[in-house]
Amino acid sequence: MPICYLIDANTPVILNSEINDVRYVEEDVVLGGNFCIALPDGVSIGPTDPTDLTDLLNKKYAGLLAAHPLYTDIAYESFVSAPSVDMANSTLAVGDRCTTKFLSDTGTYRSNATTLTLTPTQAVVIFELSFAGGPNPIDGRAARSFQVIPPDPSDGTCQVSFDNGATWLTTTSGALLNIPVPSQGPDFIFRFTGISVKGTGLGSWAVIY
Repeated sequence: MPICYLIDANTPVILNSEINDVRYVEEDVVLGGNFCIALPDGVSIGPTDPTDLTDLLNKKYAGLLAAHPLYTDIAYESFVSAPSVDMANSTLAVGDRCTTKFLSDTGTYRSNATTLTLTPTQAVVIFELSFAGGPNPIDGRAARSFQVIPPDPSDGTCQVSFDNGATWLTTTSGALLNIPVPSQGPDFIFRFTGISVKGTGLGSWAVIY
């Protein structure tokens, strides 16, 4: 099951934020004054515990790349600070500390273009959906809580472009994507549309290539 690192939400310099606790995401995790960075199943952060948020993110995405040994590079958006959002082509609420979320079931997220280190012919796209809100599962009182939403095609449509938006390829989280020659290029854009639950947040996306 995923692991939730509870990160202090009040540290002025976000990337220096302390890790306050670690929880298994069995159901809802009460956030209190924290936000969550989820570590997916099967991803190792190595033999030493992360010291702060920056160290955690470095280890998370290094571990995600290591879990796919056929590939050498990874690009990602953690939604922690100044997330990559093409505001002209997105309809959602944008915020730091993993608070970017869809406001309706017709919302769209589109990233700005990211220049990859090479032009891939294959890739694996991984994204995380989450929901923060609702009552405290312990006593029913109002409190912010966090849950991971397992990727499901009914929860929306993920499309990616490697040629700066000229063509789009539909994929699912964790699936091998063969990139047709006319669609190959180094300018990657991630797009997600049609989320089924209002308030669902994007926890992160990554392209492994």
